[in-house]
Amino acid sequence: MSTHGIFVVEDESVVALNIRTRLLELGYAVVGMVTTGESAIGTIEAMANSDRPDLVLMDVKLKGRIDGIETARTIRDRFDIPVVYLTAYTDVNVVERAKITEPYGYVIKPFAATDLRTAIEIALYRHQVDRSNRKREKLLNSTLASIGDALVTTDLDEKITFLNPIAQRLTGYTEREGVGSSFNQVVQVLEEENNSIDAPETLVGRAMTENRIINLPPGTLLVDRDLNVIPIVDSVAPIRDDLGEVVGAVMVFQTNVSDGQNQESKKFHRLLFYLLLNLLS
Repeated sequence: MSTHGIFVVEDESVVALNIRTRLLELGYAVVGMVTTGESAIGTIEAMANSDRPDLVLMDVKLKGRIDGIETARTIRDRFDIPVVYLTAYTDVNVVERAKITEPYGYVIKPFAATDLRTAIEIALYRHQVDRSNRKREKLLNSTLASIGDALVTTDLDEKITFLNPIAQRLTGYTEREGVGSSFNQVVQVLEEENNSIDAPETLVGRAMTENRIINLPPGTLLVDRDLNVIPIVDSVAPIRDDLGEVVGAVMVFQTNVSDGQNQESKKFHRLLFYLLLNLLS
């Protein structure tokens, strides 16, 4: 039996008692019952973190200053607790407002015990997955931001989605300026041999089209925002999703170093590419 704690926000006492009975029969713990949005927020805020509910069942239409939709938004933003709506309303405007708060499910009144259990278990699982993904993304972003080499990622349209601080310093573009811009605008690469700036297809586009790591040729130069020329080495690689489909590209580069250092760097960056792939999966 589940021991997850459920908090009920319902302004009809008979309905609230019925929900409580069903939750207990299903094996859940009822950690709180209130009738208004203000009471829900205040009660949860006063709880110790360890005592806070795992999920909130929220009536959409509540009496008081704020309704269930606004209450759910506050609970999500302040406490990161998943909310499942209880509602007898199928009005389009209500549904559209509710969607903005990113609920983890809906239960339409009147409902069977199986409907309630299914909605709760799916919501709990989804929230666990979302929280895990956020932690992984935060860890990876922190790692990418702190590595000593420049790193730039793009989407399929070759629009930049991320620049770490080193890439910002070498290109001369801030994250705000670079994200959303075309790769070739921010990362201008010059081949020393022919003294011409490469089209983006030869780097990002080529890596995605050929679905493989592309090593920068010897003598590759980066032209920064102020037209300074910087020798660089390293690679561009496709980013793949969990189905193996290419969803973008990543370029990792550094100012030119010795051959021995360069080989070690390439080994590290291949590991980094796989880490990025796992995140996007």
